[in-house]
Amino acid sequence: MAKHHVEGLWPKRRLNLIAGASGAGKTRWTIPQLFALQAGQSVMGKPTVPTRIAYVACDRTSEDAKDTMSDLGHDASKMFVFSFMDNEMEWSLQKVVEVLPLGTQLTFVEAIGALVREGRINEYHEVLRFGRNVNKSMRQSGSDFMGSTHTPKLKRDEEFKHTRENVLGSAAWAGIAATIILLDEMSTGQRAVTILPRDAEPQKLIYEFDQTGHLVECCQSVGRFLMDRWLSKIDPGTDLLTTFIMDAGERFKLSRSTTYRWIAEKEEEGRLIKVSHGLYKVSHKT
Repeated sequence: MAKHHVEGLWPKRRLNLIAGASGAGKTRWTIPQLFALQAGQSVMGKPTVPTRIAYVACDRTSEDAKDTMSDLGHDASKMFVFSFMDNEMEWSLQKVVEVLPLGTQLTFVEAIGALVREGRINEYHEVLRFGRNVNKSMRQSGSDFMGSTHTPKLKRDEEFKHTRENVLGSAAWAGIAATIILLDEMSTGQRAVTILPRDAEPQKLIYEFDQTGHLVECCQSVGRFLMDRWLSKIDPGTDLLTTFIMDAGERFKLSRSTTYRWIAEKEEEGRLIKVSHGLYKVSHKT
């Protein structure tokens, strides 16, 4: 059985967190991943399997959440959405478990700190109790949990320190979480996305909003466009070695990881067909 929903990003049977200031783009970075994961499509170039997902909002209505999904080009009716803002329920993990559809495999909780008892996210033992309750809820519901939260406010001209403890509230958050993603708005308007796994090297990526409101890797978007154009000029049926594709990516200033993700996306789109390890064929869909 796979140990990750997305290899190197979202481990299973653990609480995973994405943290950032309000408006930094946490939701818009996460929602496309959730829909891709639900459909079994690749996420950041990594293969996935179809996963039943529930979306729980603690600080905005379900209508608001669904509008964001629609704005990003997704059919909100295809994902279970629940909001504590639509009713008089008290915020608690137990209430989340009670409303989850049978068979849910992954639950994303927006503003997950609201589920900590009385909102005491700064108290070490309260956060530890919450982590223990998450583990209990996973066993009870069969669903894994991930959620979004905030980062501490920065003083003027203060640099963002990309560590696992840079989550608003107690340092215990770093203890109870597996992967922590820090999403920081830069002075350029771009977003720094720092991936902090518990047991692996951190990774930093730079994103920016495109015209459709999606967060995409910047400094790579031009190169990806050039790669698409390069592929469109190659005759259908042509065999391409992975090394040849990687060389093209290097010419267009793409990182190796981005080129691998590009290959996975083209394979998913049907523009490249994998023949064998290290060999692809250009399809007739280019």
